[in-house]
Amino acid sequence: MRTFEQIDEVGNSCADARWDRGQRLTEDERRALTHDSRWGSDGNPIIKLGRKWAYEWGGRTSPLYTTKREAVEAWEIQLAIYRRLAGLAAQERAIAESEAR
Repeated sequence: MRTFEQIDEVGNSCADARWDRGQRLTEDERRALTHDSRWGSDGNPIIKLGRKWAYEWGGRTSPLYTTKREAVEAWEIQLAIYRRLAGLAAQERAIAESEAR
């Protein structure tokens, strides 16, 4: 199991690559962030499918994981990506506003 720092590191790397390709946070991803900030781990969309585990969000199901722990870790990485993208977007807006003055 990865530490929170490792999860954030993986998420930040993935988010930076998405940002460089011009992919911004979608409304569905923004809703996932809002949901997580309101409910925390109590609201994790982890589901059991037969003997495997997955997370389900926005009508899509993740790959299947052998353990619930792996599914939770994958969901946490997704949230780290979303948090980083939201932060980069806020930073971009702040820079644009300061340049407009």
